[in-house]
Amino acid sequence: MDSIHVLQGIAWGTAAGIFFFGGLWKTVRSVPDTARPGRLLLASALVRFPISLACFWAALQNSTMTFGTAFLIFLLTRFLVIGKIRQPQTERSHAH
Repeated sequence: MDSIHVLQGIAWGTAAGIFFFGGLWKTVRSVPDTARPGRLLLASALVRFPISLACFWAALQNSTMTFGTAFLIFLLTRFLVIGKIRQPQTERSHAH
């Protein structure tokens, strides 16, 4: 296992995950405040998908090890973001 490919995969996966899921979270939070939520969701997706895919493409151009690591870190980022978002809601529901 080449450690430089793993480190590059971690970097690409983290960048893609934070951008994609962070952007999704901000978009969903903004939906109630906008007059046209469909346009907001579409515009967000049209920005998030190509940039995230570009991160994966760059990782794949490096090596399959880099791509695989990036994909696993992307998924891990998803679970971490979801855990972070759900945590305050869980604490509030136990307070009632």
